[in-house]
Amino acid sequence: MLAALITLMGALEAGGDAWGAYLGRDVSAALVVMEVARMSIVTDPFGLAYALS
Repeated sequence: MLAALITLMGALEAGGDAWGAYLGRDVSAALVVMEVARMSIVTDPFGLAYALS
């Protein structure tokens, strides 16, 4: 399920980038926010696990 969620969020990033390019809009700031959110799904649980030990 986690892999599916990360894949879906990556696809949303790619779609947002494509639409931004098509519409001539700069969406780089939004893409950075989306990438940070996507990677935090992976990194936050490890931070919690090591913080508790």
